[in-house]
Amino acid sequence: MDRRQFLHFAAGAFTVSSLGSALSGCNMTTGGNSAPDNAGIGTYRFPQGLSSGDPGADSGVFWTRVVRVDGVEGDIPVTLEISLTPLRETVGSFRLFQQIQLVAKQANDYIIHHKLTGLEPDTNYYFRFVAGGDANNPVGRLRTLPAESAQVTAVQFALLNGLDWSYNHWQAMTEQALRYSVLTVQTHYMVLLGGAINALVPDPGTIRTVESVHPDLKLPDGLAVTGYGKVASTLADYVYLQQIYRSDERLQKLLANYTLMPVFGEHDFTNDAWQDHETYTAANQQRREQLLAALAAWMRYMPLDWGDISYDPVAADFSRIKLYRNFRFGNLFDLTLTEQRLQRSDHAIPENVNHGPFALTGGVGSRLMADPAELASYSTGSQKILGDEQMAWLKTQLTKPGVVWRLLVGESPFTYMPIDFTNEPSLAQELRKKSLMSADSWGGYLAQQQELLGFVEQNAVGNLVSLAAGGFFAASEIWSDYSGVRKPVMVECCTAPISGRALSEEMVDHLKAETDPRYTPLKQLFTQSYLIDRRLLGQLNGWVKHLNTGSRGYAMVYVRSNELIIDSIRTTEVSANGQLTGSLVAGRTRATIKTGQIGMVITEFS
Repeated sequence: MDRRQFLHFAAGAFTVSSLGSALSGCNMTTGGNSAPDNAGIGTYRFPQGLSSGDPGADSGVFWTRVVRVDGVEGDIPVTLEISLTPLRETVGSFRLFQQIQLVAKQANDYIIHHKLTGLEPDTNYYFRFVAGGDANNPVGRLRTLPAESAQVTAVQFALLNGLDWSYNHWQAMTEQALRYSVLTVQTHYMVLLGGAINALVPDPGTIRTVESVHPDLKLPDGLAVTGYGKVASTLADYVYLQQIYRSDERLQKLLANYTLMPVFGEHDFTNDAWQDHETYTAANQQRREQLLAALAAWMRYMPLDWGDISYDPVAADFSRIKLYRNFRFGNLFDLTLTEQRLQRSDHAIPENVNHGPFALTGGVGSRLMADPAELASYSTGSQKILGDEQMAWLKTQLTKPGVVWRLLVGESPFTYMPIDFTNEPSLAQELRKKSLMSADSWGGYLAQQQELLGFVEQNAVGNLVSLAAGGFFAASEIWSDYSGVRKPVMVECCTAPISGRALSEEMVDHLKAETDPRYTPLKQLFTQSYLIDRRLLGQLNGWVKHLNTGSRGYAMVYVRSNELIIDSIRTTEVSANGQLTGSLVAGRTRATIKTGQIGMVITEFS
């Protein structure tokens, strides 16, 4: 895929228009299909539902895909209908303020990706798309941001990551699950912290713990990965996955109800990626065409505001594809979304060189279970998660005045998690030492981590909270160093994948792939994640307050003027036959952070 093809596919469907004046001045009308729950005449359907995202104080992006039921090709006229009145408050009609005429072009795979400006701040807009009398069901809702100068006292949003079609259940995406906490009634926004898809597809017939309504995936092309299955490798593969994932009605309802702010993550391309390199083998092969295909599909299927995105795929290090951006919620907080894969350098300890503990190549000892001393010896200032331009931009965002809270959102955690097996008798002598659980996070990029934390300290950036993925639940203080007394700089809460594999499971999978039999006892230890968690919490000297490396779920974030509350919500697992047993929610852990304090109070709920 060259630059022209990338731009055509990724941006081809993006259009912009303006209302010109506030909707309150428009006359109410009734659209072509007077009842949004009416299936219309059945000529058209919307197989991936609808969504909205990347809100501004006066704008938002509306997305859908429409096709003809009979398969007849050709561009399709589509009307975007906007209302200030939710459907449940109307009687027999969808009361409109505005209709925008659009075209779903065959050349753009019948996608509508439209930015609308001229909206009012801090306002709900209900919307749907209509083609030939057929309309979306359910109706969508977009919430604009408060005005930058607005005095805002409370905002709340959901935090998700790690969707996997082939693992666990998706019932956790229903309103029944997301409204588990009574505080979620006024939740309008959702941050998708990477993982809109999982590019890895298990081999057909693989034993899966997944609900039966999700059949085996069949990539159009796919690249075989020994021991894993197939990974998406072409544009057709990534488009197929985006369409299949978005065909699930539960996900459609979720995206209809919340205004999305998405982050591009590793599984949207390939596992533990850095730039255009995959990590399924120690060679970390370069796959530029594959990355461009993954990016193009992700950018077309997410409701992104292309006005915030710059791009020049010709740049060898992808530094000109700008996916990082900031959302301001009045005087209450800045939500800063970073992008951590396109400019990330190789891991400090390369996988293709012999490294500890057994002087072998591969991921164990490199990006997983790295020796801290060996990691430090390999670390230089050239190893980065963020490119120089993004780092400079981030520093500017962190020092902007006028807000109470600063929320730093990214895929990789800062949480420092070395695990000490010095006194573990079941392990070979070479493994009886302290190792870093993951060097694919900020802890594996020591120089840039110290640069960022040093900047936060020197500029006295207060009320800074990191929200990260990483495959596990955690609530912790982030220290400038961990060699002695407590030195907190900020706090962090990590959220586990909602349906993907948790960190301890990923550890087991990677250890299974190792041929050296000395890894077998270590693999067995990680299969008991609760024992690993207990060991870690006893070793981490108090900076980690809550930890769960083996569960799935999501987080709800409640931002107030005097405190910030983060609920980490664990979901119930499906049984081996794909059935959900018991309640959707297995438990909840709350972290409460007060303004002016670098610390948190943890409360457990059953």
